[in-house]
Amino acid sequence: MKKRLFICLLVLTLLTGVAFAFSASGESLRRRSTVTIDKAEYDRLKRYEKLDEVLQYVQAYYYKDPDVDAMLDTAIQGLLAGLADPYTFYYDEENWKSMWDDEEGEYTGIGIQLLGNYTDQSVKITRVFRDTPAQAVGMRNHARRGGRHGAGGGAARRGIHHL
Repeated sequence: MKKRLFICLLVLTLLTGVAFAFSASGESLRRRSTVTIDKAEYDRLKRYEKLDEVLQYVQAYYYKDPDVDAMLDTAIQGLLAGLADPYTFYYDEENWKSMWDDEEGEYTGIGIQLLGNYTDQSVKITRVFRDTPAQAVGMRNHARRGGRHGAGGGAARRGIHHL
């Protein structure tokens, strides 16, 4: 009788230990999959909840598998379009590379890209291409020439004179 009671207590102790071990490991797993962030970060991420909700809805109910990366690229473009600034762009990796690949080839001219400012009639050099006459005479990106108030022009003026 004492032997049976001892075996029962031993089995009960073992079962309790095993149950406690599983409970503890389950809690440990839950802790590993939990991320703690501060309130400011939570509030920032909360602003994107609607976007994520729409994405989850599309992934669950759209009639075919959506291209999530393409959707996110378009969402970024939409976010920037909200600025209503015609000079703000987003290029994905492929378009960024393509834009710089377009630099290859044969060109005529002095080798600069210009941007005019209609408010003060100035012209700004936005890009000096490699191995061009403009680069050879020392023209630099962002140099300004002219304008209503005699804006800048040191390097640009000297470069234009040499060309």
